[in-house]
Amino acid sequence: MNKILGIIPGVGFFIYFTIQLEEIKISSLLGMLAISVAIGSVVYFFFNAPEGRRKQETAFGVTDKYRIPVYGTVIPNKVAIFIIVAIVFSCLLGLLFHHYGY
Repeated sequence: MNKILGIIPGVGFFIYFTIQLEEIKISSLLGMLAISVAIGSVVYFFFNAPEGRRKQETAFGVTDKYRIPVYGTVIPNKVAIFIIVAIVFSCLLGLLFHHYGY
């Protein structure tokens, strides 16, 4: 049930943003898709990702221990990279279509 609840906001925002457009073009739809993927992935992982404890974290090549473990949503690195690539690809493809007037 949580997986379905996690998908609804992304789809809902896409439909809402598409209805608000005055002129529907492919470039506009790809821009709305990028926004919807970003919003949908944040909401999906908010509902479905397990909360984890990290006692160590690497930032800028330096691994350090926390005095107090960090609690929060754990998103796998491969999934985060896939989401970011999908958003960037959608934006670039929308920019390409916008350049040619579609």
